[in-house]
Amino acid sequence: MGRRPLLHRTPCPGRLLGLAMVVSSALAAAPVPSVGASPPASAGTSATATAGPRAALDALNYSPTSRTLKPTAVHTTSGIVENPQNVLSGQPTRISGSQSAITLDFGKEVGGPTTL
Repeated sequence: MGRRPLLHRTPCPGRLLGLAMVVSSALAAAPVPSVGASPPASAGTSATATAGPRAALDALNYSPTSRTLKPTAVHTTSGIVENPQNVLSGQPTRISGSQSAITLDFGKEVGGPTTL
């Protein structure tokens, strides 16, 4: 019988046991703070040590701080659109006709469903 393809092989028990031992030793080595205990003296230094990389990563995070965004500008309109700038302030805007549309700029590059 030939060797099974790599995707259909089942891991041998020795590999699973080794992985379980590595995970359990990593969990055992991690300190577990008790509820209501004061932080250790070195906690202040570790917080500042991780603040640098976290701040650098936050500068690269372009996602909005909220799930609710308001449009910042009207990009284009087509067809019959009355008072398109009113959309920006929440005022009534009339879009008439089968080929009429308004394209809004939200000032952020995000994906997902939008509702007005």
